[in-house]
Amino acid sequence: MRNGSGSLVPLVTCGRPAGNATAVLGAPALRAAVEALRAKYDWVVLDGAPVTVYSDAGILAGWVDGVVLVVEAERTRAEVVTQAKRALEESGARIFGAVLNRQRHHIPPALYRRL
Repeated sequence: MRNGSGSLVPLVTCGRPAGNATAVLGAPALRAAVEALRAKYDWVVLDGAPVTVYSDAGILAGWVDGVVLVVEAERTRAEVVTQAKRALEESGARIFGAVLNRQRHHIPPALYRRL
């Protein structure tokens, strides 16, 4: 993967789901790997599991400068978003903002471009 200046950027994927994700996330080797990446690169992006379903986000929140909450439009209920925000705040996360994903446009694209 290359960044905007053409330099190579490492991409680390999570692989298959672990039976005990909390134990994996609590492993010192994983924390050390994230810290090594943070020391070498300007940005390290971690993609976590849904906040209200798994405890991963609470663990990862302590390792990062901030969190962006991703919400699926027209599917995620407002109560779930509020619960996710509260869980992140309780874990000490600094919430940078939110992304509304999969938003459908209910007006024709030609009109939408003029807005």
